[in-house]
Amino acid sequence: MPKCPKCGEEIDRLYYKVVDYGVVWVKENGELDWELTSEIYGDEQKSAYDFECPKCHSIIFDDEDEAVEFLTS
Repeated sequence: MPKCPKCGEEIDRLYYKVVDYGVVWVKENGELDWELTSEIYGDEQKSAYDFECPKCHSIIFDDEDEAVEFLTS
């Protein structure tokens, strides 16, 4: 399982922002699962391409390909 480069915690998903917040994680079969939610964490302004740690809420990636590679490696 990948670890957050900011807080060092093991994570199995990243939060992302499109219009609302969402979650992306790797399912047991290796496929990605994308789910939009309406939860917002903190007051930090985020762009549409920010992927953040679910533990510390630090922005880890601003590129979808990098975020997917991180979760699937």
